[in-house]
Amino acid sequence: MFNIVQYPTILSLPDRLTGVNDYHPSLPCLSLAVALVRPSVAVELGVYRGDSLCTIAQICRELALKTRIYGIDTFHGDENSGFYGDAVIEDLQRYLRENDYHSVQLIRSTLDEARPKFNDISIDLLHIDAGHSYEEVKHDFETWAPRLSSRGCVVFHDTHLLINPNCHVWKFWAELRAAHPDLTFEFPWAWGVGLFQAGPTMSPGMKDLLALRGKEMENVQTFVRHIGHTVVDHYATRHNMQQIVAGFGSAG
Repeated sequence: MFNIVQYPTILSLPDRLTGVNDYHPSLPCLSLAVALVRPSVAVELGVYRGDSLCTIAQICRELALKTRIYGIDTFHGDENSGFYGDAVIEDLQRYLRENDYHSVQLIRSTLDEARPKFNDISIDLLHIDAGHSYEEVKHDFETWAPRLSSRGCVVFHDTHLLINPNCHVWKFWAELRAAHPDLTFEFPWAWGVGLFQAGPTMSPGMKDLLALRGKEMENVQTFVRHIGHTVVDHYATRHNMQQIVAGFGSAG
């Protein structure tokens, strides 16, 4: 029986919350994945401003894990996120430095160019949030899956985004779920997060999560969704307070 109370770090409010808030409702899903897998190596494909990457780092720290974390991105943007300059990666680097996240390494590169760097590294947690077309997400998965460890888990973002004509992650996710119904679990709200247990070795908690069905599955999804709402509210409150403080500063 899956008991989500055994994973209290899911209640942790992410410290890094930028204005790119599409992932904010689903960050607790990522936190839960980290707690279930307890990775020695975590890799994120597609970083942008780093909210999800820093959530991985934060939960690893709270769990006292000595995880090596890699974030791979060109850091110049694309058609979906828009194009941007060096200020984005510089801000993220500053955050990592000021918060002593020395275990996090940013790799400024295309995903295909970075792939050979991991020939001798087994990845326990792979977070895919880069290209959003069907062809791109399929390519990223097939290219990086061979580097997963025996307990490797893949986290997909945007599995529930059905109406954006430029996003077809849901289509690849649907195929993956159909092929591996007992190895996938989805948090189907906001943009959606899907977990795929790719490796044959899984933690007892992951095994219990994947076995959930019916009302028990809905209860866990609802619980995590409520925490996601709390993250959204936390960002809004903090942003409003910053605006108020800035207003007082300009008035003085």
